Amino acid sequence: MKLIQQIKKLLSIKEIFLSKEKMLLRFIDLSALLVVSYFITFSLFHNGLQLFLLSLFLVPLFSLRFAVIKKVWSLRLSLHLLIGLICIGFIMPMIYFTGGLRSPITSWLLLPPLVSILLIGNNRSTKSWFGVVLLVLILFSVLTQLNYRFPNLIEEHLKTEHVLLSNIGLIISVFALALIAENWKNNVLLSLERTKVMLEKSSETARIGTWSIDFESRKLKCNKLAREIHGLKSNEELSIEEYIHFFQDKEAYLSLLERVKSSILNKEEKIDSEFQILTKRKELVWVRIIGIPVFEEKECVGIYGLIQDINGRKSAEINLIKERQRLDYVIQGAKLGTWEWNIQTGEIIFNEQWASFIGYNPSEIFPCSADDLRNYVYPADAKRAEDAMTDYFNGATDFYQCEMRMIHKEGHLIWLLVQGKVLTWTEDGKPLWMYGTHYENTKEKQLIDELTKSESYARSLIESIPDLLFVLTQEGIFLDYKAQDQDLYSQPSFFLGKNFRDVFPKKLGQQIDKEIAEAI
Repeated sequence: MKLIQQIKKLLSIKEIFLSKEKMLLRFIDLSALLVVSYFITFSLFHNGLQLFLLSLFLVPLFSLRFAVIKKVWSLRLSLHLLIGLICIGFIMPMIYFTGGLRSPITSWLLLPPLVSILLIGNNRSTKSWFGVVLLVLILFSVLTQLNYRFPNLIEEHLKTEHVLLSNIGLIISVFALALIAENWKNNVLLSLERTKVMLEKSSETARIGTWSIDFESRKLKCNKLAREIHGLKSNEELSIEEYIHFFQDKEAYLSLLERVKSSILNKEEKIDSEFQILTKRKELVWVRIIGIPVFEEKECVGIYGLIQDINGRKSAEINLIKERQRLDYVIQGAKLGTWEWNIQTGEIIFNEQWASFIGYNPSEIFPCSADDLRNYVYPADAKRAEDAMTDYFNGATDFYQCEMRMIHKEGHLIWLLVQGKVLTWTEDGKPLWMYGTHYENTKEKQLIDELTKSESYARSLIESIPDLLFVLTQEGIFLDYKAQDQDLYSQPSFFLGKNFRDVFPKKLGQQIDKEIAEAI
């Protein structure tokens, strides 16, 4: 049953071979089938020598099949081993033992070169096997001319049947090879058609069209999608001169065409550039144009290439550049230093503004790592900065924030307000990149220190005055007081934060208001 199924599989016109490996396996199966059929047909198993010849050929044949399946050797080596087995291991011995050159098996020498040309092609290896076949024929011809008597194991009454069945076997083998070649061709054509459809679909999705220029006719040819990109009608043709006017930068495109046209074989110029064109629909569209020269007798006669509608991507890139530019302007206007920290590697990326905070040029301190950064942090503030980072990583705060002092190149200290947040993580959930800003607030810190000192001085001055004293704003609102509790006739909450006009009787308030005005 398996033998019948194998025969059907070998002769099935619907069998499509997807690879040369499968073709090689079919050749091996066909060889085994022909050999077994040959020996069974003539009932040669009663002869020990013939049985030995059969086993001698089938064992390496099926070993080769196993090696091809397991990919023990390369496909090319396996093919040469198969052809060698067929030619040297089977056909030559059978020619020798069935009468020499006059044996009907001689015509089977046609099979090895056919198998080679199907799987390898018309190359040196195939020509070598043709040479081997010719040498075998010459060898048997010489032996025949020398009247060498070849043994003939075919019984006299089976010779006619032997000739008939040998020719039938050859016809079947050639027919099977033709079927294999036809099915391989069909598979290649089917693959090409599928590839063509996939390329067309991909081109439509990616908005890629094809175009060509013939320098002799000075004409441009486009496919359907290229016409759509240019806004051309289906039957509309353009000359090179007309096409150049589509480009906003006409000189750049014309220069490329001239360079390609003047290029030489093996040193050809190619086009791969982005241009903005004005379509027939009066729309400005960004396109990517790729082109390669076409040569005839070492002369460039035209260009063949692709055109892709990249307007969406290009617009996004331009918008992104504008957004980055605006962000840079904001950062420069706010005088912010920016930093990016790779937590896993320790790498830190700063902008130029940050370097200027501590008096350095970027080239003096970049590249910089987390360990390098510690050299610029004022030692007394290092622990506070580390504690703030620990709190952030432990989830105690939503973002990192810390005020710290850093050592300027000239030796003095500057204050920086540092803020940041982790925005990317590794695949296993570890923090990867942290982004943030540095804002120099040295002047603010100095002003706060001066105000604190002034307030402390004013407080000490007020406390040194023995009399009852009130501190009012210019509008007359009580801010503070200095008095012993027994000197007050009411609780401080009665007047603090209120206008003295609302606290004292009207006449007293008017008198105080008048005295304040005279004092000012």
